[in-house]
Amino acid sequence: MNISTTFILLFLCLSFGIFQVEPEFKISTEKKKKSNLSLKEEYSKVKNAPFFEDENYTVKRTNSGEWGSSLWFKNKETGITYSCESQLYPREINKLNQNYYVTAVNWNLDWSSEIFEIKDPEDMEVFKKPSPRNPVYFIDEDLELDSIELDSNIPRYFPGDLESKSKKGTRRIIYASETRVITSFIYKNSLYHIILRNKKIQLAEIKNETFQSIHTLFDNKDFRYDVLESNNGEKYILFENQNREGHIQIKQNKIIIHT
Repeated sequence: MNISTTFILLFLCLSFGIFQVEPEFKISTEKKKKSNLSLKEEYSKVKNAPFFEDENYTVKRTNSGEWGSSLWFKNKETGITYSCESQLYPREINKLNQNYYVTAVNWNLDWSSEIFEIKDPEDMEVFKKPSPRNPVYFIDEDLELDSIELDSNIPRYFPGDLESKSKKGTRRIIYASETRVITSFIYKNSLYHIILRNKKIQLAEIKNETFQSIHTLFDNKDFRYDVLESNNGEKYILFENQNREGHIQIKQNKIIIHT
């Protein structure tokens, strides 16, 4: 085999993904120089800032608890708003190759998580506001009183009535129970995740519709978590309990645990 043939074969292998090189993440631990409170003061979002925004859309999220959540993409040029249902509460959006990847989490019950994709928001539904409903009227047999003491004949909106019920234009990438996605981030044109699973904080990626662990960062100690993002794209995961606090700094392939 001559040199030209070798280079051609190598080019074809790389083009078709035959050789897959895993990105190298540099993980280290340092003594923290800033408290979680100072980071919150520095990087917390401006009040009433959009949930997500790019050059084309301003995005907001709504939540009606067990009655559902929604995302609303407003086209900056036309003013038209496109919406979709989110089964779990949307925590963040990452834009990759002009597609939008939504990280949604249920933190109240089983810590289930979902990642879904929106390729073109304008493929989603234009929400049509429903008419108010009359309340369900019934008698509480134990108290022998009307269960609804308000003006029961006045139409009104109930929880979830003003949430989108459409999944048009969305595609689920993964749904995982007993897994809490704390944050998602982009590195080298791929989406990665910091997850809490099996009482461990892990760096993970999605393969074969499951979260595959790349590295375990540390054991969870009943920490509470919050996520901040700086203007230059760095992310900070704040963790704390009654006895300890610290934060994880994510800067491209560098993951620094500040304790």
